[in-house]
Amino acid sequence: MKRKALFLAVLTVIVFIALFAVRFIAGGKSGGMRVGGDRDEHGCIGSAGYSWCVALDKCIRPWEEKCEGELKEKFPVNINSIKEETKLYKISVEYPTFNEEVLDSEIENDVNKKIADFKKESNDNWQLRRQNDTSAAEFPESQFTLNISWLSQQMNSKYVSFKISMDYFTGGANFAQEIKTYNYDMSNKRQVILSSLFDGKNDYLALVSAYVKKDLTDQGLEGIFDDGVAPKEENFKNFTFDENTITFYFPKYQVAPGANGEQKVVMGRK
Repeated sequence: MKRKALFLAVLTVIVFIALFAVRFIAGGKSGGMRVGGDRDEHGCIGSAGYSWCVALDKCIRPWEEKCEGELKEKFPVNINSIKEETKLYKISVEYPTFNEEVLDSEIENDVNKKIADFKKESNDNWQLRRQNDTSAAEFPESQFTLNISWLSQQMNSKYVSFKISMDYFTGGANFAQEIKTYNYDMSNKRQVILSSLFDGKNDYLALVSAYVKKDLTDQGLEGIFDDGVAPKEENFKNFTFDENTITFYFPKYQVAPGANGEQKVVMGRK
């Protein structure tokens, strides 16, 4: 009798633990997060402690594997930084290069041109302000600003795909914003164009246009500008990609009023 009672007690504990584990994994009625249900755009499961490592081109747990240190051995990514500050403006720039002459030249030309344009525009705008307002100080109370940053979708020996964001203020009511994406086939040393990701389908722009408009609507975006999502190549020039997805970026004013800011749509490739 004692053995039977002990067996039933142990069995009850085992069943309770199993039910608790199932409820925890599924999220339960309490609304808990389902483990594995929070994959990011790289497929990394945040609830399990994984995050994307550009250097190693995979998801890692930082306490199990270091992301730094093997960067140049795995893939040569050089992080370039420019800091400059005067009484007129403040510049903060960071961007990657890859020891690939054609790609690096394009990136650096774009960045340097934006810096030069920003400096000229800042100076011209402030001089015009002083001409029209004799009480204006020699320099603005708050500096004009330029911030250039980047976001990668993939960087490996096969493909480089990332976005550069250029946010700047040279007077007026709001910050201005520009986006530029870079997609490069490292093996064949050539640019990756959007049509190549759709196996040469002639109607790929129509497919993308319909998907993007529906996704923006599902996101709750109101007042979508039809012309900004029309099936035209220039509307979808800002994209990044990996094996599973294509991410489209839309700067302020392209698909919605400026107050909505930048918009993003992720489209599956399969």
